[in-house]
Amino acid sequence: MRLPRFLKRSPAGDVTPDGVYRPRFRLRWLGPRHWPTWLGLGVMWLVARLPRRLRDRLARGLARLAWRRNGKRRRIADINLRWCFPELDEAARERMAREHFYYQMRSLLDLGVLWWGSRARLDRMVKIEGEEHIRECLNEGRSIILLNGHTVSIEAGAQAVAGRFPTGALFKRLRNPLLDYFVARGRSRLGGRLYPRERGIRPVMRALRGGELAYYSPDEDLGETQNTVFAPFFGVPRATLTALGRMARAGRAAVLPIMTYLDPATGTYRVVVDPPMDGFPTGDPVEDARRQNAELERMVRRAPAQYMWTFRLFQTRPPGEENPYPYG
Repeated sequence: MRLPRFLKRSPAGDVTPDGVYRPRFRLRWLGPRHWPTWLGLGVMWLVARLPRRLRDRLARGLARLAWRRNGKRRRIADINLRWCFPELDEAARERMAREHFYYQMRSLLDLGVLWWGSRARLDRMVKIEGEEHIRECLNEGRSIILLNGHTVSIEAGAQAVAGRFPTGALFKRLRNPLLDYFVARGRSRLGGRLYPRERGIRPVMRALRGGELAYYSPDEDLGETQNTVFAPFFGVPRATLTALGRMARAGRAAVLPIMTYLDPATGTYRVVVDPPMDGFPTGDPVEDARRQNAELERMVRRAPAQYMWTFRLFQTRPPGEENPYPYG
């Protein structure tokens, strides 16, 4: 029997000699242990074939359910919004949090389209604004780092850019190997290259010097290390990696801020690329971290409900301050 294309094994192995992550399909994943994951993937495949208006109505229902059932994420979002938007009253923050849950579900239901939809459908669904900034840098022979933040639409933006330019990005492997396989395959199916996060940024730097755009999202709290400083984000000190400045300096790269936003009225995604950051890097790790966070904050403010407020953004605190989240 001829296997479907997505079940074929890759002869390249999981990680190629140049550091690219290309997971192979394992036949053991067809066993009962993975049937719940297969069921979930099948539902995603079916939902991707629903009309946009039905996906939207389903997302609203799922968002209301998640709001009632997922108290942990609801409380994390509340803490983040209280810290970042102290000028808003409690009712306004709750409205933003509820909107965020809706945007999360709306983007989740579109994953099947991103992973399995035709190229023509993706081009209709995701539009890039400011693509000329990328092309101008390439025409000048400059390397490019795309400074990206974790909005709910991050997958759509990465797909769109990878479909137009040679692009590489760090990839955090998932615990569920079958889901990891499909996520990696979905993110790289239009040509984007993934590099395992645990191998560090060296493969990304090699690719950057070779002409790839480096898609870099440094806005997760990865703990306090020798490469971490505290820099303000919405006025709150945040543990911030200093890698962006070092990467830009070592690769002599232009840093272009980029963020993706969902328009629920049309069901389309806007990938907004801004001009290169002027005078970056400065050579001062603290100042570069401040500039990085200021750019991320500026982009988040365009559509604040779409940022990943359910992440523990401020888990690592300066000396003397306690972790503000109830779940560590």
